[in-house]
Amino acid sequence: MSQIPIKRSYNIQMPQTVILNLDSTLLEVYDQLEGMTFNYHYQSNGYHLFVCYDGITSNLLKIPRNGTSYSCTDVTDFCCLF
Repeated sequence: MSQIPIKRSYNIQMPQTVILNLDSTLLEVYDQLEGMTFNYHYQSNGYHLFVCYDGITSNLLKIPRNGTSYSCTDVTDFCCLF
């Protein structure tokens, strides 16, 4: 997904308040795909993604890591970018 439309919309009017919604989620897969793992919490195979949404508009802003990490891995490093 391209970041261009989101960047353009924020360039039109910069928001005064930004709420980052950080979450991890499972993208379930049903075949043996490269990089997928078994997630014990969900008891399912897939990619355990870490996602960042704009908490006001619900726009997906970034998926900062691949899907094989534990829930909170790299969260601190990601938050320090802001």
